[in-house]
Amino acid sequence: MEAGKRIVVVIALALVGLLNCGTSAHPGMDDPVTLVVAPIDTATAAPGDTALVMVPLRITPGYHVNANPASSEDYIPIEARLDSSAEFHALKPEYPNGKAHTLEGGDDTLLVYNGSVTIPMPIVVDKDVKHGMHRLEGTIEFQACDDRVCFMPEERHFSAVIRIP
Repeated sequence: MEAGKRIVVVIALALVGLLNCGTSAHPGMDDPVTLVVAPIDTATAAPGDTALVMVPLRITPGYHVNANPASSEDYIPIEARLDSSAEFHALKPEYPNGKAHTLEGGDDTLLVYNGSVTIPMPIVVDKDVKHGMHRLEGTIEFQACDDRVCFMPEERHFSAVIRIP
């Protein structure tokens, strides 16, 4: 490679490195996995009933996400959604109460989820739905934080299965 081209490549790589350092919540650390949707048990419901899909979340130790509702409108609460269809109508999730959490050196008390939490999601099953296994897609939107910084908001996709006997 010619010396001139080598200098351009080195400058370009240095600029990319500087841009990446400015966007990282933890300099020098890759984006950590802060929340995982654990395996979801199959829900069972008869046509015309309401199924309850239980969505278990595992939040990595040392991190938290704001509960829904959050303790302030300035904070981004976790949001859980299941896609509706002609046969299944997703209702509002039944978010559990958040745990009180005070940041190191702070005065504000946050309402958060940490560790393990399960979000019940009711689904109204159409009375004309066919028997069998039905897959629904869903999304969890959240902003993970530790006691110093918050990461960019993220989302996790998941699938839930409803069995109609």
